[in-house]
Amino acid sequence: MIKKGFAAIYIIILLIPIMMFSFKMIDLAVIDYKISSNIFLKQQALYNAEAGIEFSKKIIKEYSYPKSFNKTYYLGIYDDYVKIFSDRINIESMITISISSQTKDNNVEYIINSMGSYKGYDYNIKKTVKRFIK
Repeated sequence: MIKKGFAAIYIIILLIPIMMFSFKMIDLAVIDYKISSNIFLKQQALYNAEAGIEFSKKIIKEYSYPKSFNKTYYLGIYDDYVKIFSDRINIESMITISISSQTKDNNVEYIINSMGSYKGYDYNIKKTVKRFIK
């Protein structure tokens, strides 16, 4: 009888470190998943901000703006299309672009501020584009 009880205690003592190790491995896997998920969300916000810069460059190239102006665009990004809004809205994937300009000598300097948002993460990029006035 004593040997049977001792064997059960011995097995329990051996299982405790194995169970603790297993729980720690599960915890590390969950932490790794959360970190990789955050990296993905931040990258999506960065990609949105970069897309805003490219959109701004295209707008500046295609349209002739006055020498001094200030314009803001709000772009909602959906799975298969992009929609321009007149005001900021709360959607999963969004770009807010501010374009302002100032004249220096014979150059117009466009200051682009693009904020990409994705599921609560924001990423800002600021860029300056210069154009020569003819």
